[in-house]
Amino acid sequence: MKDFVQNINHQFFDFVLKYDTSDDNIIRKIIHTFTVADTCFTIACKLNLNEKDRNLAYLSGILHDIGRFEQWKLYHTYNDKQSVDHGELSYELCDKFDLSMIDAEDLKTVKLAVKYHTKQYEGENERISLFNKIILNADAYANILNTANGAQRMTVTEDGYTQEILSDFLQMKRLWIYSPKTKMDRALMLTACLYYVRYDFLKEQVLKNNFIDIVAENFVGYLNDQDKEIYLNAVNTLKERFLDKNFTSNLDKKDN
Repeated sequence: MKDFVQNINHQFFDFVLKYDTSDDNIIRKIIHTFTVADTCFTIACKLNLNEKDRNLAYLSGILHDIGRFEQWKLYHTYNDKQSVDHGELSYELCDKFDLSMIDAEDLKTVKLAVKYHTKQYEGENERISLFNKIILNADAYANILNTANGAQRMTVTEDGYTQEILSDFLQMKRLWIYSPKTKMDRALMLTACLYYVRYDFLKEQVLKNNFIDIVAENFVGYLNDQDKEIYLNAVNTLKERFLDKNFTSNLDKKDN
């Protein structure tokens, strides 16, 4: 494990040094990448995967957002709708790494799990589905940590909210199909990362560390009184449904 991780980390640093590492947006993605990779490895351990698959989980986390660096360089945005699908771009950039230490089938598995991590893999290959789910959970959990720490930025200035975003939030449906138009939209979309966490042991950490309330507290200061009340009511609904599989199953429906 140690030699594998050192190899991958070394290659990742070589990769990111081609970008402007004085840019805070690049630094944030580097930190995010390692948080996701470490969480992927932790999930693999919790699932009792063998050493090879633990290594593949870590590799998946390192590679999942490499497209973000090129996306920022070319478009100066992390909004996929305004630029490119960063999962697709990450998939293409995997070829910049020397991954000859893993066999062709495992490489295919990792690359496809990375490619679909923004939309969830819907094929029938169980291993691709497994690593895709690991990335989805680790990515969401890392975003929760980032938001709880107050590191997420409010990138829009308008008050009010988009009704479709609020409605889908309350039904615990996917929100990544939207672009935020208002401050409350962005608050809802980032708060929604909480219900992309599907593994029980990660949910336990969310509850143990009171992340739902902490995340909410970090957003209410941006909102006017009317929007604040609506947002907090939505968060309270999320709290009630966080452990309810009847609602979290909405994330698995292909029509969302």
